[in-house]
Amino acid sequence: MIMVMDMEQFKDRLKFAMNYNKINQVELAEKTNCSKSLISKYLKGETKAKQDRLYMLSSVLGVNPVWLMGYDV
Repeated sequence: MIMVMDMEQFKDRLKFAMNYNKINQVELAEKTNCSKSLISKYLKGETKAKQDRLYMLSSVLGVNPVWLMGYDV
């Protein structure tokens, strides 16, 4: 049985991509040159990444930036 997650939001897709790549908040912060607190805010849904950060995150996580924003590609 395949479970389909409701991943409509940026924070959910970011968590999924991090889990898939086995990367934690500290590693992601280091690889994207973002602060740990900013990554934490993304994961809590307090804020969404702006375009430049979005491209960095998607590059490190190996996902399409459009998908990461919450759109189907």
